[in-house]
Amino acid sequence: MGPTVVRRPPQLLRPPHPTEIVSAGATGYLTRAVYPSGTEYRWTTYADGTTRYLTTPRTTFMGGQSDIVFSRKDGESIYWINDMTRTDNGSPYAMSHDNRYMLRGIVGDTLVMSYTDEDTGVLDVNLVRSPGDATTGGDVTSSPATPAWAACGPAPPAQR
Repeated sequence: MGPTVVRRPPQLLRPPHPTEIVSAGATGYLTRAVYPSGTEYRWTTYADGTTRYLTTPRTTFMGGQSDIVFSRKDGESIYWINDMTRTDNGSPYAMSHDNRYMLRGIVGDTLVMSYTDEDTGVLDVNLVRSPGDATTGGDVTSSPATPAWAACGPAPPAQR
């Protein structure tokens, strides 16, 4: 008879309270905790539970169900793209879009942005992505009954 093998169930990853999961990718997940002193963002890997604190002041971190984390400093229109699979904390790259456009969602490494012309009521939706070093954007064809971002996941929170 061979040795007895005892199998233990995998341990659950439990984020600290009052933490919420913002996004999850193939190798890890992004969390946010709001404290009286400010908001704390973390990226935690599934493989070994290693946590990176994302500590840029006055910055919001967001994701689109991938290992790409976008960040944007309060009051700025530049979105920084951080590949969380990199262990060397390599330089993130940035992209921006016309200030009239509002972020409606994120899908992988693509920003879904829209602008409604106040004079005509025409909705313009753009997918903004950065392949390599060149930022590209493209119009999305949509009908008024089905907003273009509806296919990208749940509706974004209402903007004020």
